[in-house]
Amino acid sequence: MSDLTSLRSDPSFRSLAGEIAKGECVIFVGAGLSIAAGLPSWSQLETSLREKAGITQPCGAPRAADCCRAVIGESNFNALIQSHIKRGALPTAAHRRLAGLPVGILVTTNFDTLLEQAVEEESRNCKVLSLGDTAEWTQIRDAPSECLVLKIHGCISRTPTELVITEDDYLSFSTRYEALVLGLSGILARRPILFLGYSFSDWNLLSILHDVQRITAGNGTNKYYLGVDLEPSLGRFLERRHGLFVFNVATETTKEQAILKFFDALAQEYDIPRWLRKMLLELGGNRAPQEIDRATPLATLFPVFDAVMLMRLALRIERHEGIQLPMNEVIRGKTIGDLVDLVYNQKEAPNAGA
Repeated sequence: MSDLTSLRSDPSFRSLAGEIAKGECVIFVGAGLSIAAGLPSWSQLETSLREKAGITQPCGAPRAADCCRAVIGESNFNALIQSHIKRGALPTAAHRRLAGLPVGILVTTNFDTLLEQAVEEESRNCKVLSLGDTAEWTQIRDAPSECLVLKIHGCISRTPTELVITEDDYLSFSTRYEALVLGLSGILARRPILFLGYSFSDWNLLSILHDVQRITAGNGTNKYYLGVDLEPSLGRFLERRHGLFVFNVATETTKEQAILKFFDALAQEYDIPRWLRKMLLELGGNRAPQEIDRATPLATLFPVFDAVMLMRLALRIERHEGIQLPMNEVIRGKTIGDLVDLVYNQKEAPNAGA
């Protein structure tokens, strides 16, 4: 089990941070990120589908979906699935933190719209491609100007009756959506990949890993997996069978908090958080976000930078992060990197948020 405070000594973690900082990494997002927003896990969805179809034995969500659709009919099945994917759900803190990373391509097997909502909340241009966007899948640029959210199994708002969920959907996927497979293969063949929000029992994960391993065979790109409370033997399986660098973090309060701390560690490794860049602009900063790095002197951030402005900035950070900053250490800081490190140190303190 990885200790989040020791991640920075892990060469594979430093490689991932560098690839994210350069905008090279593609991030695959699974259902684990949406559970905190009130959406069902795959196991919960399977249970509901089996009950509706009158099946008592566990059979996996895709097969349960196939049986349920056959028993209750196409129209009723579509209505049942849509009732589980809450349209009014809001992005979680993990969605927003993910959307703030400097990555240009996010791929998700989730049907909900939380990821694109989070990207738009970050004031980033967002382009969504899903099952109905056949022509555009083969025209994806290597360095897109907007953030691409690729919804490879469908979208509850764009294709509510066309979702990849049943066993038959999975088996016919590559022939039914040839343009999507071709476009996605072109992206994955040349970029590092991070998988997060997938449990080992998620059928999506094993299916995708099989395809990714085939597509990326011999190209030398890195592939990473973020697990939460993953059994060591399963981590070794992912490393040896699929060539993944596995980060296995422990739940402290919630699984989402563990993921958030992982994102914090990433940001601390290579950059300052996007929310802080945005905050500096909102407070009247005179430096463009792209001009700011960890070595930027605090005194250059605003036209007039004095103790009052420093206090305003510190109070704003405290409200945003739910922490209390020691002002004597804030005052001693010389660079924005010093301030960022102080924020993360306070978040990791035992009594943080108390």
